[in-house]
Amino acid sequence: MAYATTKFRKKKGSREDVWKGIAQETAGGLRKKDLMISKTGKLVSKKASKAASNRMRSGKGLCGYCIKQYKLGKIKNTNSKVTKKSTKKSKKKSTKKSTKKSTKKSTKKSTKKSTKKSTKKSTKKSTKKSAPKLKVKLPKGASKKKVDALQKEINVMRNKAGRIAEREGRMTKEVTKLLEKVSKKMKEKLLMKKALKEKEKKKSR
Repeated sequence: MAYATTKFRKKKGSREDVWKGIAQETAGGLRKKDLMISKTGKLVSKKASKAASNRMRSGKGLCGYCIKQYKLGKIKNTNSKVTKKSTKKSKKKSTKKSTKKSTKKSTKKSTKKSTKKSTKKSTKKSTKKSAPKLKVKLPKGASKKKVDALQKEINVMRNKAGRIAEREGRMTKEVTKLLEKVSKKMKEKLLMKKALKEKEKKKSR
């Protein structure tokens, strides 16, 4: 429903509504002709923006918002006493914070280094005192032909397990058994390869 017989839907609304033509005016009585888009892309009243720019140029005084903007570095070239005081305070605070952070970081680093050194020493001692590892018995009569034959068996078993799983759409007992056999064959193959490497080393010596 349009408001009265005008083109506006509402009499009063937000600045965005007034700018878009939905409302006639804001709660403060601002119309579209009284509004403008600022550099930051916000809807601002023309009178307020002019007053703020004049205040900034003259350097008579700054509002709280302007002081915040000056601290952030968005506003420059001001000669007011308020900004000078605020900048001095901000500098002092920043220096204090930086010194505190640096001291905290140094203490944390020193504590971390000391803990790391102590843990490393303790782990080294424990490893030295621990019992020696058991040697794995390598299979005798290892050859490349046997390794190739084991690989062929593994491939056949894997293909078979894959076909069964595709056919039934789930993991069955047959598939699990085949996979267990594959893992055993893989271990045998690895041991055979190790035995072949040791033989080659002995021959080279």
